[in-house]
Amino acid sequence: MKLSIEQLRVYEAFENKTAECPLCLIQNEYERQLIEVILGEMVMDSEFYTKLGNEFLFCRRHFEKLNQTYDKLGLALILDKIIDIEINNVEKSAQSINKDSLIRKIFKPHNNIRYDNNQECFICNKIYTNIIDNIGILIHLWIREKDFKTLYKTCKGFCKNHYLLILSYCNHHNTYETGINEFIEVTKEIQNKSLKELQKEIQWFIKKFDYLNADAPWGTSKDAVQRALKK
Repeated sequence: MKLSIEQLRVYEAFENKTAECPLCLIQNEYERQLIEVILGEMVMDSEFYTKLGNEFLFCRRHFEKLNQTYDKLGLALILDKIIDIEINNVEKSAQSINKDSLIRKIFKPHNNIRYDNNQECFICNKIYTNIIDNIGILIHLWIREKDFKTLYKTCKGFCKNHYLLILSYCNHHNTYETGINEFIEVTKEIQNKSLKELQKEIQWFIKKFDYLNADAPWGTSKDAVQRALKK
């Protein structure tokens, strides 16, 4: 069966045997490409630019990611539009809200102000949609491709977020009922095995700080802390 580009991308991610989470590989690459497109093509698109600061916002984490790129012109254009909207908001509020009512609003108990809501972040939402699509592709490959099923069983599991997303997806999508139960069980077994192996490596990492083990080999534990954080 001929695979699509999207299916090949999932296939290749699972061929990487060093990845603590193949879906993280896909997500990180998608995020990198999306940021590049936003600062290049999208910021020059009138439809996208018009919605900046209103429908399209960015969380603090993704503002930092935008700032880490070489394209400061694209970021400056985004900031100019958002600051312009903020100026208008300040001027409108100064005209329409009297001092006493503003103070009461600010100090009202249980104020529902949220300062960094990732649900409103354009990039966060795009990434979420993309990873859900890739989970669907992943399950499709499991059901239809015997070679991928074998490949899947040899992966190192997933990070906690993507593991829970996979289970949630399975609970809400019954498209592949003939194989979904087996997929869930295999996924849980893979995750459990991976976590137990990682814990052994972490425990050996800790023991290496005992002088009695100073000359003992590190084995695969030397980077266990970094891999555990990714997991």
